[in-house]
Amino acid sequence: MIQIIILIFLAQYIGEIARKKGRTVWKWRLATVLAWFAIELPVVLCSFGYSENIIIASISGFLGGLLSFFIIKRQLEKVPDEQ
Repeated sequence: MIQIIILIFLAQYIGEIARKKGRTVWKWRLATVLAWFAIELPVVLCSFGYSENIIIASISGFLGGLLSFFIIKRQLEKVPDEQ
C-alpha cells in the first residue's frame, strides 16, 4: 500500500517536471507507472524465487521500482524544453 502512495507522489513529481518543460504530462506519468511495474514485477519474482522471503522480495521490488523512477527522471531531464 505504501508503495502505491509513493508511486503516486513520484508520478506527480515527474508530471511537474514535464509541465515545466512543456511536455505532455500524462504520457510521462504513464511512463513512470508502467516502468515501475515493468521493473518491480520481475525483480520481485526473481527475488522471491531465490530467497523465498516475502519481505526481501518486497524490498527488492520497491528498490527496482525506485530505480525505474530515476531512469524515467533522467530521460525526461535529457528532453529539451519546448518553446
